[in-house]
Amino acid sequence: MNPESVGFFLQIETDPTEWGVNGTPDALAAQLEQAAGPVAVAVWNPLPGQLLVSPRAAFAWLGAPGGSHPTDLPEDATSVIYLPSLSPATPTSGYALDPSETLAGLQDQIAAAMANEERIIVKLVDGQLVLNGATLAFVVLGQVPA
Repeated sequence: MNPESVGFFLQIETDPTEWGVNGTPDALAAQLEQAAGPVAVAVWNPLPGQLLVSPRAAFAWLGAPGGSHPTDLPEDATSVIYLPSLSPATPTSGYALDPSETLAGLQDQIAAAMANEERIIVKLVDGQLVLNGATLAFVVLGQVPA
C-alpha cells in the first residue's frame, strides 16, 4: 500500500514499531474492542503485509502519523494515562488524555473493564487507546505536573 494513503499508525503494547494502516482509527478501534478472535490488519509500513492482533493484547495505540509517544507529552496536556512500558516512568510519562476524559470516570471504566475482562476505547489528545481489561496488569491515571 502507498504511504501517501495511510490513515494512521498502530502500535501494540510495548513494541516500538508504528505500523502504517489505511482506513480510520475509529473503525479499527471498534473492531479491536469487539474482537472475539485475532484481527487481521493490512499494513504498509515498515513491512507491508497482514498484521494479526491477538484479542489478548493488553493495549494498542492508534494515532496520526508522527503522533504522540508515551514520553512525548504535548505542552498543554493536563492529564495522562501511563501503561506498562519497557522504560521506567517519569513525571512526563504517559499518553495525553483527551480533555473530555475525566480521571474519575476513566478510573471507573477501566476498573469495570478489568473486573469484567472487557475492552474499552480511551480518547487521547491525538489518537485512541484500546485497552483489554482481561490482560492489562495496571494503569496509572494522573495529572501532568505544572
